[in-house]
Amino acid sequence: MHARELRIIAILAVLGGCTLPPAVAAAARGGFQVPTPVVRTLTNGLTVAVFHDDRLPIVQVQLLVPGGSAQEPAGEAGVANLTVQLLSQGTASRTPAAYAAAVEALGGSVGGTAARDFTTVSGAFLAADFESGLELLSDAVIHPLFGEERLPPVKNQIAGALARARQNPASLAEDHLWAAVYPGHPYGHSPQGALRTLSALGLAQVQTFHREHYRPDHALLAIAGDVTPERAFKAAEELFSSWGGRTREWHPAPAPLPATGWRVRIVDTPGLTRAQLRFGTPGPARGDKDYEALMIASERFAAAPPDPSVRTGVIGLRDGGLFSLTASAPLDSVGVEVARVREALTRWSTEPASEGALTAVRHRLIGGFPLQFETLGGIIAQWMAAVLNGLPSESIAGYPERVTALSAADIRAAAARWVSADRMMLVAVGPAERLRTQLASLGPIEVVSPEVASDVIEAPSTATAPPTPEQLRRGRALASLAVAVHGGLERLRGIQDSRLEGDIQMTAGRQELAGQVVQVRKEPMRFMFSTTFPLLRTMQVLDGARAWSLADANPPQFEDLDSLAIAGLRAGFRSDLQHLLITVADPTTRVAWRGVERMGESDADVVEMVASDGERRVLFLDAVSHRLVAMEQNEGGHSARRHYRDYRDVNGVLWPFNEERLLDGQRAMSLTLRRVAFNTGIKDEIFHKPGSANTTTAPGPAKRPRPR
Repeated sequence: MHARELRIIAILAVLGGCTLPPAVAAAARGGFQVPTPVVRTLTNGLTVAVFHDDRLPIVQVQLLVPGGSAQEPAGEAGVANLTVQLLSQGTASRTPAAYAAAVEALGGSVGGTAARDFTTVSGAFLAADFESGLELLSDAVIHPLFGEERLPPVKNQIAGALARARQNPASLAEDHLWAAVYPGHPYGHSPQGALRTLSALGLAQVQTFHREHYRPDHALLAIAGDVTPERAFKAAEELFSSWGGRTREWHPAPAPLPATGWRVRIVDTPGLTRAQLRFGTPGPARGDKDYEALMIASERFAAAPPDPSVRTGVIGLRDGGLFSLTASAPLDSVGVEVARVREALTRWSTEPASEGALTAVRHRLIGGFPLQFETLGGIIAQWMAAVLNGLPSESIAGYPERVTALSAADIRAAAARWVSADRMMLVAVGPAERLRTQLASLGPIEVVSPEVASDVIEAPSTATAPPTPEQLRRGRALASLAVAVHGGLERLRGIQDSRLEGDIQMTAGRQELAGQVVQVRKEPMRFMFSTTFPLLRTMQVLDGARAWSLADANPPQFEDLDSLAIAGLRAGFRSDLQHLLITVADPTTRVAWRGVERMGESDADVVEMVASDGERRVLFLDAVSHRLVAMEQNEGGHSARRHYRDYRDVNGVLWPFNEERLLDGQRAMSLTLRRVAFNTGIKDEIFHKPGSANTTTAPGPAKRPRPR
């Protein structure tokens, strides 16, 4: 057998959950001591922990960055998962094929996982290959390629996984429970993302997420296995000391309070013969004083469930948690099963537990405690969870003593604070026509389809709920500030004509086309958009209620445009900064603040405006300067966004000289202006179609530049 194959077999054994040798594990449980690491902090802020364990010639490495799905910008659900999946798809010094070959040559592995609070990048290697393996992991984290050609296949893989999860009733129930218990909160959507937002995610969002969250100052690097601390720290210093920057400051959203009464969500899934049931309510954070007491209470419920198939769970995250019950039942027995669970919850929350029952629960928890440390990955996970949640280093070893010290009163009080038989969220996955009647007595019922991206937080720019009076008031105030910053309404209204000249770059996939552009506007509703490329020239002209185009031919062909094209040009006329700000200042326009979205390095207020004719656009105003930094339109499931940069003063008006246009998150066009001129006396004739009765002079586009 080849050496590389031996490496693969050895590492796969560890990654497959191989524990310590049975004799060693048994001895460890007899006189168990929690593994403690040697910890150092590098000058760039990276915390490095080393667990020396020479019983197997394996080293496992995990790097944790505090950038999970909870830190994703609104409307970008799944960007944390997409980012980590792209890390191993090539680096600045290695093509995707070269990177994969380097990992394969070691017989090791490099991969990553996004969770709600964090993302981990992991690697496993033979001890002899430790430095080489750590170099591969550091290269992926610090110098990812994020190549355009790797984006589609990785997104397709994620889409496939999401589609499979939607076809799995148990997975579907779990995702909807989180969404229902944490509505409108970052914890409510799945760390894997959602099909609804995946298609719109591009490299720009991935690069921004990586830049803001993959930084050393709050990252944790854990190394466990057959490597001495001196050797591990030396390698970490050499490979990670050049990693710089600071993690973006993040303020968590407040966790929701437990709801009053029962709420029911039916995920309508015809064809099932059994319904998946999930009961849940918000739980304490991992560092909360109630967390371990509720764990004991949960175990007590599990010891005498209403049905052997009912399971309990307590998940503690950094800023909240989840208490849940899991069950399933034949379709016609769902009402009976729910009634049994409710009755058991009532007994559990009102009847005091005997000391004998609690002693048995404590013994189970303490007896199973050492099992969490039987793999290198388990050792790392326990340490990282403590550090991430702000727990003292000695808290891990002190777990058995704390469990023993919790009294029956402590446990009952924790359960009463977080769980009640009178308030609960129930998610039922099955055919709604068979379930609705059985669950009608519980409370309000919401019926959704499996395809509904219920785990996606709605982006502020796509919010459609009627705005509140406060949102209307704040939106109007922000609009006034933006108009004033850009020169004031009087100056904006005083622009009767404008001419913009510059360079244009069109992007379609990996193809780019560069040329020149001229935009001419004149009140009222006259607009010319002309582009000149080395082998192509185009012109589209709006002349009031009519429009025409120039087809690049010899001789030139001028064609009338249909009503759809006319509507597009009219929208284009109103899409420059002047008309956007005049529209948002119009008293007949409904203006509403919809929240805050991260734009590059700063936050932006999201201001929705619906004009009197019903046209809806969304403005993004810098939260500090109130400049217009972007505009978005959402129609037919597609998103078109324009980003504005490089503002300059033009006759007292602050005007952007750079504009980037995105379609569904992908770059489609960029404009870099060289000249902006207002009120130059542009004649109506240049908008008339050549050959028409009111034409005196045929307009000509800019001369085609010679190919260089």
